[in-house]
Amino acid sequence: MSNSVFPSAVRVQVPAAALAVAGVVALWAGGSLPIAVNLVSAPWDKLAHAAVYAVLSCAIGLASGRDGARLIAVGFLGAMAIGLADELLQFWAAGRQADVEDLMADAVGAALGTLPLAVLVHLRQTVREHDHPLSSG
Repeated sequence: MSNSVFPSAVRVQVPAAALAVAGVVALWAGGSLPIAVNLVSAPWDKLAHAAVYAVLSCAIGLASGRDGARLIAVGFLGAMAIGLADELLQFWAAGRQADVEDLMADAVGAALGTLPLAVLVHLRQTVREHDHPLSSG
């Protein structure tokens, strides 16, 4: 979408993709280090999971270049795929264990991260429908 109401796709997609990749690298590389074992104590670890996956789902959605429901779905499903892979990788990480409750916290965070995406989709649709004077650029 090339208009003055919303930033160009590249200006949003590139930093969002960089954030998503950095997040995955931090999760997987950092998560394999011994310091990652019990880094955040319960119950705060679930809040940490939710926060990380909220950021990931939003970043993945923005990086996708999609619009509408696809933007939201790609963000949520992408974050959940990473969460599932992360939990599976913990089977082989010393001192770590896969946890269904962590995956549920990831899902809650991923869902919360789609809220800004839903707002963006709604705003874009509103601008299109009302042929807003700022929608040409």
